[in-house]
Order: sequence, then C-alpha cells, then structure tokens
Amino acid sequence: MYIVESLRKYEYDRMALIKELGNNGKKWNVSFVEYNVKDTISKGDIVKVELFIQYVRKDLKIDMNSELSATQPLPNSPHIEAVVKVVKQINSDSLLVKSSILDSEILIEFENEVIYKKNDVVFLEGELSFKFLQ
Repeated sequence: MYIVESLRKYEYDRMALIKELGNNGKKWNVSFVEYNVKDTISKGDIVKVELFIQYVRKDLKIDMNSELSATQPLPNSPHIEAVVKVVKQINSDSLLVKSSILDSEILIEFENEVIYKKNDVVFLEGELSFKFLQ
C-alpha cells in the first residue's frame, strides 16, 4: 500500500508521487493507467496498487553479477532506469522480473519484441506506472 504525496496532470497524463507504507518508505513518481483517476484519489489517500514498468524502448543484457537497482533521474517524472533479473518471459513483449523497486516480482512491458531467459540481468529504461487493485 502507498500514500499519495502529490498529484500532477498534464493534458491526458496523470502522475503522482507515492510513498510505500511499511519498512522502507520508498518514494516513486508514477503514471496512471486509468485516465479518470484524478477524480477518484486525492493527496493523502492510501491506495492499494500494482506497480509495473511500461513503454520500455531501451534494454540491454548485462553482467549477471550486476546489482539490482532502480533510479528516477528526471525530477517529477515517471521515467525509470533499472537493472532487473528475469524470472520468466510472459509473451513476446513482456517479462516478469525481480527488481529493487518491490520485494515481489514486477511486470515489464516492452515497446518491441524481446527474448530473454530466466536469470538474465537486464538494464532498461521505461515508465513506472500503476493500476489499482480491488
């Protein structure tokens, strides 16, 4: 679960700064999957969401001993650069991976077809997003 620290809107884009509730209190800039979310949440709300990375256009297999990491180098942007470890390939453009973003696995959606194997370590750039859980 996360607390919404701020909300931003730019044309059709909806973005928020969310803070994980719990031990590590990680903060992430994220985009919304739904377009009407702005009307359903407010600053300070506690939300139950699933994080995922989408719009990945840059990816590269790297050394298997690389440490998992995730950074958001652009202020107030859901852009993310991450080093992840492949758990399994879901389909031609999606992976389930381990990352430093979550204690659990996270879905990655690529703009192009990719082929990776279990335990491959991959550097990627994309957009951190969330969808609401019921």
